[in-house]
Amino acid sequence: MKKKNFSEMGRLKKMLFNDCLNIPEGAFQLLKEDVTKILASYLELTNDKVEMAVCENDEGFMTVAIKADAVRFKELKFLD
Repeated sequence: MKKKNFSEMGRLKKMLFNDCLNIPEGAFQLLKEDVTKILASYLELTNDKVEMAVCENDEGFMTVAIKADAVRFKELKFLD
């Protein structure tokens, strides 16, 4: 039996995750990138690493958890 390397296992986990939650291919990564951009526009993030998880509960609803480390809010600029 051929051993799977870590990148193949990670790819398999992502495929199973997307299939279980019925998420279109690449949609989770796009959502994560958009959320990172939005948070970075309001907060001074300590790094660009934003963690995001999606879980489905017994009723079929999704819970989205987002974790990002930030130093402070940026100064807000208002349009006239």
